Amino acid sequence: MLDITDTGLTFTKDPFDRERYEDLRSLFSEMLSQVSDLDAEEVAEVLKPTSAYATPLMDVRAWIVEDEKSV
Repeated sequence: MLDITDTGLTFTKDPFDRERYEDLRSLFSEMLSQVSDLDAEEVAEVLKPTSAYATPLMDVRAWIVEDEKSV
């Protein structure tokens, strides 16, 4: 949910949408406070908005073996 609100707040120009994203962030903050041992400042730090489009990170790894030897 956090990535949705970050992206929405970063790119929306509609005041109605901005209010909805801020409400979602507030709700998420309340929920996080209830289920964790974090105080209000720590929750605010965790939920600090970014200014970029949220994208998944990708990682590709390979182990190449040629003629029974690692290359």
